Amino acid sequence: MIATLKKIISTKLSIFVIIGVFGLIINLSSFVIYLEFFSPAFSSFLAFSTAVVFNYFCHGKFLWRFHKSQILKYQRFLKFYFGYSFSMIINVSIVYFFQSYVENIVLLQVSGIIIGSLLNFFVSRFSYTGKLKYDENTK
Repeated sequence: MIATLKKIISTKLSIFVIIGVFGLIINLSSFVIYLEFFSPAFSSFLAFSTAVVFNYFCHGKFLWRFHKSQILKYQRFLKFYFGYSFSMIINVSIVYFFQSYVENIVLLQVSGIIIGSLLNFFVSRFSYTGKLKYDENTK
């Protein structure tokens, strides 16, 4: 039973990581494209949103294996999108505030993604445990 549970977790984790990697590629690729038409900060917002839409559909179809009718529920998508919004605010803010200081704007986008994701982890931990510091007794 424990071996089966470990296999399920590792399979889900692998799918989650693969979706995340493709989401990162989509974010950065679309960011470069959007830069041709929009400001860096707005391009960052659009790239983030494009990646989140991709992640949402992939999580529904491949990670959680929802039926198409459940994936297309507007409320579910909004909950998913707003769950990522803290990371998006950090990402767009980094691009906006540092764009005039950094020559390679794509590196700012990468930095924003990394910092936003790390801070999102701590916000998530705080929202579930009420603590920012890791405590092994907190489950």
